[in-house]
Amino acid sequence: MKARKVRVRTVFMLGSTSNHPVQREIDQEYDLFRDIVQEDMIDSYQNLTRKTIMGLKWVTNHCRQAKFAIKADDDVILNMPRIINMLSKAPLHNYTAGHAYVNAAVIRNKHDKFYTSKEFYPNSTYPPYLTGAAYIMSTDLVEATYRTAVTTTLFPWEDVFVGMCLQKMGIKIKTTGYFICVHGENNFCYSGKEEWKLFAVFYNLSEKLMLQAWQSLSPYGTFTG
Repeated sequence: MKARKVRVRTVFMLGSTSNHPVQREIDQEYDLFRDIVQEDMIDSYQNLTRKTIMGLKWVTNHCRQAKFAIKADDDVILNMPRIINMLSKAPLHNYTAGHAYVNAAVIRNKHDKFYTSKEFYPNSTYPPYLTGAAYIMSTDLVEATYRTAVTTTLFPWEDVFVGMCLQKMGIKIKTTGYFICVHGENNFCYSGKEEWKLFAVFYNLSEKLMLQAWQSLSPYGTFTG
């Protein structure tokens, strides 16, 4: 059987920097590979929601010919053969894939990184949302989410914000089987029985496991240094 050709484009979303040497390096990278999208906002954790909206906007304006878009953090490993196989059977409209959190409790501990006050968000749980480490949407849903996002009050946790937008649109989400392996939680992923190759996304890996995943799952993973 002849292998099907699939085109995948990777772009990196960046905010601005006042460090001129760093900006020169960014410009040089862009000139070489045309793989950077940069907007005039501070690139910080507090701006992750704006950065996510920026990605939704870019796909809407420049990549609607694609069938699907993957949002992934820079510290995850993607198993592209698994993802491509999964998407070859996926519907082209209103499609999501990821690990869904349903009825996630709002954190009220003031010492926690994700603390949210009752005054800011009175509900005790969040709407269903896909974990922000990585998730997939059909591009029609990316566009619809972007249109909804620009009319929705910003929320500091970007994955929860996207969940709010999806709920606003009436989109129901659920966890996709074998989607994400978080080291320390899914220990059987690395049991030596090859189950880990079924997963689409790997998160919170040690350097050793990240290299193992890269070498085993990627056609480009030949680095041995």
